[in-house]
Amino acid sequence: MIASPHRETAAIALIGIFLSGCGGGGGGTPPPSGPTINQFTSDRAAYHVGENAQLTAVFANGTGVLQPDDIPVRSGQPVTISGLTQNIRYKLTVTSGAQSEIYDPANDTFTLLAGALQVGRAEHTSVRINERRVLIYGGYTADRQPAPPELYDPVAATSTLLTAPEPGVRARHVAHTMIDGGVLLLGGVDGDDEPISSPFRFDPASSAFSRFASMATPRASFAVGRLVDSRLLLVGGIRAVVGGGTDTTEIVAVDGARRDGPVMARARFLHTVTPLQSGKLLVVGGLEASRQAMAAAEVFE
Repeated sequence: MIASPHRETAAIALIGIFLSGCGGGGGGTPPPSGPTINQFTSDRAAYHVGENAQLTAVFANGTGVLQPDDIPVRSGQPVTISGLTQNIRYKLTVTSGAQSEIYDPANDTFTLLAGALQVGRAEHTSVRINERRVLIYGGYTADRQPAPPELYDPVAATSTLLTAPEPGVRARHVAHTMIDGGVLLLGGVDGDDEPISSPFRFDPASSAFSRFASMATPRASFAVGRLVDSRLLLVGGIRAVVGGGTDTTEIVAVDGARRDGPVMARARFLHTVTPLQSGKLLVVGGLEASRQAMAAAEVFE
């Protein structure tokens, strides 16, 4: 394993998983003021095809992600890599800092807006609520605590923290703007990685949150599409920590009314939903129960 600093706001470590062996070792330490990776190890030195591997990382001052699969990782808590089929190298990236960037299409450049945000976070959502402001909701802070909601103005480079409507974590959820301008915060996972069924609605006029009609099924890693009559179709996702995706859907209206939608042909999660010009919704890809990517699409009409 090799650990090294990455600018001032990230630290990176690499570990290889081989069916005939596994790398190990030590490395340098990033500056104390930034993220640090103290340990990144696997539970065994070698594996056979089809076996599971456990990776454990110990780090501080940041939020960890394992690549190439973009797996969130908590310091000191093992992550299981299921069903090994080939040699693979995982990279642990730990980042911190409440920073954002803005893209200017006129000159094709990004500009770092340092220090404008009040809370560093990951696994959150952000959605524009008017001409200037962006609602940033949920996710984890660098020390894995619930991140409070934040209203951000990237033009003025100012932000305002809001009182969270719920005491715990909501991460990997969906934020969707309704036809009336309100923002629905749907699904996601709590601090125990259990999918959530209780939505909230954000009112941009009052900058306040209120409870919304509960979803019939707790969902995370799902997708949402807007129908031509302004209702939302909630599609698939996972409904438990262990297990594959669901083939169920729900339809939610602006006034909170909901009903079960049709069952999909395939259960899936981490997929996409795209509105078509015809008014239909195209559901593409995602992972199936075996966590293999699927080359399958279906249309809701």
